[in-house]
Amino acid sequence: MSAAPDPLELIELQARTLFHHDRDGRLTTINEPGGQPAPRIFFGQTAHGNIWRVRHDLPADLIAELETVFAGEPITTDLRQPSLSLQCLLDVLTEHAPAERVWQGPAWYVPESVAVPSDTEPVVLSDLELLSATFGGAIESWIDSAPCLAIMEDGRPVSACFSARTSAAASEAGVETLPAYRSRGYASAATAAWAQHVRALGRIPLYSTSWDNLASQQVARRLGLVLYGADLHIT
Repeated sequence: MSAAPDPLELIELQARTLFHHDRDGRLTTINEPGGQPAPRIFFGQTAHGNIWRVRHDLPADLIAELETVFAGEPITTDLRQPSLSLQCLLDVLTEHAPAERVWQGPAWYVPESVAVPSDTEPVVLSDLELLSATFGGAIESWIDSAPCLAIMEDGRPVSACFSARTSAAASEAGVETLPAYRSRGYASAATAAWAQHVRALGRIPLYSTSWDNLASQQVARRLGLVLYGADLHIT
């Protein structure tokens, strides 16, 4: 069994999986169908150091101010604490335009030791129309979701884990469970099976969520995922 990658390598990999970058390493669009603009900043913290990215269309003087704030953020050993620079970043960005959305959350690595519970049998699901009909949303949003592993009941997926965003080296998990089927361990089982398939494709399985999504965090704890970082996105 190989050792887990370094947290800094993982947060860099996550940034490259979540967003498209230009040749200068600046954010362009979100890595999903439709290619919506990326947030104005991505700030990733780990116990081994921090990384940051700014969107390509920000003015040079604003980028310089942001870089100064980023560089002043200390390395933390408690990833559950919010960034000390958050308010300062918001103040600097407001000089350009008011912040529309602030997103913060933990990021985990799925270790090779994570196993599918013996009492469930997730299946590979490639029927995009069935996924869309069950969980809602346009079929186009599921196009790049493979592999998708689902728990099936009565001929339909009641819980599914899919590749919400994918790069050449990694995939980020997306998990959906119908309300009536939650708290049964289905999301954990589907996520474990998804991670195994992602590894078989030669990619690293990553899992992240927001700090207010307690159900998603419970899935991570139940599976024993490795917390390696915390993300801050400001649009």
